[in-house]
Amino acid sequence: MIHETDNINNLEVNKVNFDLEPYLEKHIRNDELAKEIRNADIVLIPYNNFREINGPIFSEETVRFYAYLTDNLGGRTVEICVEEEDYKEIALHDETFNLGIMFLNGMLLPVLVNIISEYIKSLRGEKRANVKVTVVQREENSYREFKYEGDSRYVVETVETYLKKGENDNN
Repeated sequence: MIHETDNINNLEVNKVNFDLEPYLEKHIRNDELAKEIRNADIVLIPYNNFREINGPIFSEETVRFYAYLTDNLGGRTVEICVEEEDYKEIALHDETFNLGIMFLNGMLLPVLVNIISEYIKSLRGEKRANVKVTVVQREENSYREFKYEGDSRYVVETVETYLKKGENDNN
């Protein structure tokens, strides 16, 4: 399903099969870190083999976004799903804030989109900025994927409108 607030801003929502374990098996060697990631409220997930780059890769500025999340989540935990020595970023040099893939261990989407909006405002002020983000949210025993690409000024409104429509529009 695609929900549009206007022609530029799209939110695609789908039920998906998701399993964090393959990411952990592939990228985490430390058992304690794997446990912390499993228990985190938000996990930043790497792209695997992005373009011609082998291994886990994150969007440019992921560490800055991670710091912003941890400072603004009021005690909720955030983890990056990679060993520190394997962490790599890619800079795509466009005007889009690519925030990558995030896993939410519970119903945190409204909180997260507000933080995303405030994060981009902290960097760009009121200037128009595009944002691209994929969020997989655990909802009891199922998972829902939210993909948003569009103007950062409308991400909160778009997601809130979708959530207010309720389960009737969901797959």
